[in-house]
Amino acid sequence: MKLLLDGKGPRYEQLARAIKSLILDGTLAPKSRLPSTRALAISLKMSRKSVLEAYDLLAAEQLISSRIGVGTLVAGLAIPRNTWIWFSTRTWSSVTKLRIPRY
Repeated sequence: MKLLLDGKGPRYEQLARAIKSLILDGTLAPKSRLPSTRALAISLKMSRKSVLEAYDLLAAEQLISSRIGVGTLVAGLAIPRNTWIWFSTRTWSSVTKLRIPRY
C-alpha cells in the first residue's frame, strides 16, 4: 500500500485522506485488511495516536471497520469514482443510472 500525504493540515487528516482516496478509487478492495496501527505508524514514522485518529475518521465515514482479533478492514462496498452504477427502483422494469462524481 503506497500512501502519499499531501502536506495539508494535521498528519492524521492527511493519512485519512490518503487511505480514503485508495478506498474510493478501488485500489483497496472491499474486505481487504489494513495494516495494524503500530505497523503503519512505524512504516510512516508517525505516532500511533495519529494513525488511530486517522482510522477513527475513516470509521466515522463508514469506510473501514475494526474488530478485536480480526483487525481493520475496508468496508464492504467501495465504489470507484467516475463509475456508472445501474440499480433498480421498486420494480425490475424501472432502472436508473447514477454517476458517482469525481472529487
